[in-house]
Amino acid sequence: ASYNITTPIRRGANYVKSVFSVCRFCFVLSLIAIVAAVALTFRYFPQEPTYNLCNDNLAWKSIVTGMTKFQASADFQLLLSIQNPNRFEISVDMGSGEFKHKGVYVGNFDIPPTKAPARSIIDVLVIAHFTPGVWNTLSLTKEYYDGSLAFDVYTKATCRTPILLNYSFSMDFTYLHLLVDDPLLDDRQLCACPTWDDQKNKTEELILF
Repeated sequence: ASYNITTPIRRGANYVKSVFSVCRFCFVLSLIAIVAAVALTFRYFPQEPTYNLCNDNLAWKSIVTGMTKFQASADFQLLLSIQNPNRFEISVDMGSGEFKHKGVYVGNFDIPPTKAPARSIIDVLVIAHFTPGVWNTLSLTKEYYDGSLAFDVYTKATCRTPILLNYSFSMDFTYLHLLVDDPLLDDRQLCACPTWDDQKNKTEELILF
C-alpha cells in the first residue's frame, strides 16, 4: 500500500485550525464578559444617597422657643428625606450627623436603621440634640429672628446593598448648607411637602433634660 505523506500534514493543519477557532471563540467570549462586567459595574455600582432636612421656618421656631427655656439640653424631632438614586434597595444600618454654625458644633442627630427602595425618596424621623448653652453663646435666637440663621450639616452613614450579597460601605454625605428661613426652599427639593401644609413637617419637642 502506498503511503501518502500529505495526510498527516493535512490532519495537523486541521488540528491547528480547530485550536485556533477555539482560542478565538474564548477570546471573543472573554471580551464580551469583560465589557458586560464593566457596563454592569457602572450601571449598578452603589451611588451616594442624598438628603434634605424638611422642617420649615415655623417648625424651627418651636426649636428656638424651646432653646430659651432649658439650661442643659433639649431633644427635638426632625424630618429627614433621603433619596436613593440606585436601581436597587439600600439599607442604612447606622448614621449620624452634626449641626455646625460657622464651624462651631451646635448639635447632632442619629439616623435610625431604615431601608430605601430603588429610586425612591423616603421620610425618616430623627432625634436632634441641641445644647442651649452653645446656642445662646452664639446668639442663634437673634439670627433666627433676623432671618439669617444657617447651619452646615455633616452626615455619615454605613449602608448595605442586599442585592449585592450585602455589600457594605461607609460614606460621608456631601455637607448640607441649611438656611432656616429660605423662601426659595433651595435646600428642600426632596421634601414631599414643600408648602409645609403637612403635619409631618412640624417639629415636635420630645425629651427635655
